[in-house]
Amino acid sequence: MEGERGTDGGREGEGGADQTDGGQTIWRKAGYSSSSEGSIPHSLPMIWLYYRISANTMEQVVISCSGSMILSTFLTQSQMKIIPIIAINAFLSRLLFMWGYRQTPNTKRSLGFGPLIITNFATYAVNIYLFVNSPRNLIICLSVLEYGGSC
Repeated sequence: MEGERGTDGGREGEGGADQTDGGQTIWRKAGYSSSSEGSIPHSLPMIWLYYRISANTMEQVVISCSGSMILSTFLTQSQMKIIPIIAINAFLSRLLFMWGYRQTPNTKRSLGFGPLIITNFATYAVNIYLFVNSPRNLIICLSVLEYGGSC
């Protein structure tokens, strides 16, 4: 039975999709079918897959970069070493996300999504903590109060 086709279009024992099925195997594993209403068009599953990967990556880049830029305003020069570490983590997480999403969109993408989202939450938590406890926050509040605002 070596080399026979399985029910998912790939060879038995292989984890990936057959190149000739246009990526339908990936979408069937994710619960989509080409015949159900509101699903992926039959002719565009691989394009749709890469669209989803790139869209999520762009969203995460905006979140990660803005968090790092805000964090960099609170750090001293010696503490700035953390910014490249966050950037490398984001890059490696996106590579893992892309690999996992191509394998099985609903489960293995968490290998790359998890580390990045944890880093983003930690970055924003530190940003909030530093903003609340920063002496510059007092200066901002005093300048707002001077013009009749409230802090």
